[in-house]
Amino acid sequence: VTQLATSVRNFTTQVGRRGIDVLDAGLQGGLQRAFGKGVTQHPSDSMGALMEVFSRRPSESQARVEALLEGLPGGIDRLFGNYASDLNRVAKLQGTEHLLDKSLRGAEKAIDLLNVVNRFQEYIVRRAVFQAELGTRLERRGIDLEQAIKDKDIRRSIPFEDIRGSIDKALEITFAASPKYGSLGYDFIRLVNKMPGATFLLPFPRFMVNALKFYSEFSPIGFGKMFTKGEQAKFAAGDMKTLSRAIIGSTMLAAAYAIRAMQGDDTKWYEVRVPGMERPVDTRAYNPFAAYLFVADVIRQVKDRVINDKPMYAGNLTQDTIKNILGANVRGGFGLQAIDSLMDGLFSVAGNTEKVHRWAAEAGGRIVSGFLTPLQTFTDIYAEFSPEDQIVRNVKEQPFVGPIKQRFPSTMVEALGGELAEEKASPTSEEPIRRESP
Repeated sequence: VTQLATSVRNFTTQVGRRGIDVLDAGLQGGLQRAFGKGVTQHPSDSMGALMEVFSRRPSESQARVEALLEGLPGGIDRLFGNYASDLNRVAKLQGTEHLLDKSLRGAEKAIDLLNVVNRFQEYIVRRAVFQAELGTRLERRGIDLEQAIKDKDIRRSIPFEDIRGSIDKALEITFAASPKYGSLGYDFIRLVNKMPGATFLLPFPRFMVNALKFYSEFSPIGFGKMFTKGEQAKFAAGDMKTLSRAIIGSTMLAAAYAIRAMQGDDTKWYEVRVPGMERPVDTRAYNPFAAYLFVADVIRQVKDRVINDKPMYAGNLTQDTIKNILGANVRGGFGLQAIDSLMDGLFSVAGNTEKVHRWAAEAGGRIVSGFLTPLQTFTDIYAEFSPEDQIVRNVKEQPFVGPIKQRFPSTMVEALGGELAEEKASPTSEEPIRRESP
């Protein structure tokens, strides 16, 4: 997550999540009108956060939030302390850090320092959502947010539940909310904290728990929830949240199905062809939205099996399902590559000593390469001025050192006496494949 490109993708995902929130508020309000309930949701309330992201300077937004939370250090810690990847930090604070975690602490500190860009973009969204949500809540009480920012006495009169609810909303939108005490998600994070080395292997469990919660809410599963007594009572009281999100999630799944139907059989479930680009786009870095493409692809293949008598699933359904679930935990970049390497290895090396050794070398290379991810940004900038460094190389020839070498400019590798991996040949020309946007 230390690459600039990853920060941009995460920012896109979080702004997109807020966009869905705008649709959700609008649909809830429409359903409330349709069923004769009091209207409590307006899309303009959620739209305010989107406008806040792009209309104010980050320093100005920061000063406003600090003013609103003045005298509430616990609120500031909660709003900005729950970083999506801070499990190692939590483990240390709780005294559950193990030997492997401690041995990797130096590398984690370096990554945390270089992760400033990703934290910066995440906090921009979080501040914007917090202000918009608090402004909406205060408006219902007849309090003006702008006056509250300027007047300390008005700020002190803000009910604590409004502050807490606004912080909860900001954390929800950035997939950083803490699970409820005693819930399955809460117990899962505690288990990872206590398991030696787990904080290294699963660096983003909070994001994964929030993503899975998002899937359960924004999907056809929500329609089934409407048959429970609890949801029926909420519906009768005018709470349309579950129904609204089920409709939106079903629409997203239908859109994903349409996108997959337009792709050829030569593309994987996460690949989307974009006009003007030679290679399809890998959407796995845009979790949790990419998972809809996976489910849509399975549905499409089931339909082809029933109607056209095609094979049920072209790949390994179990393996791809595990990759997809774990993919929500790592967001993209090194994590996705590591999952591919680990899962492909686990499903193919059984009983073959040579394959076991190669798989172990590849996995080790991916892990070391992951800690060098911050260098990729500088390598990409260098490649803009060095055509040699734009060439894509076959790192499988060098299972351990190959992934590590690609974090450095080719000229540096050669200067240090290293051997460059073979160039990947283009299937359509005699020239090697080059990265279009290094």
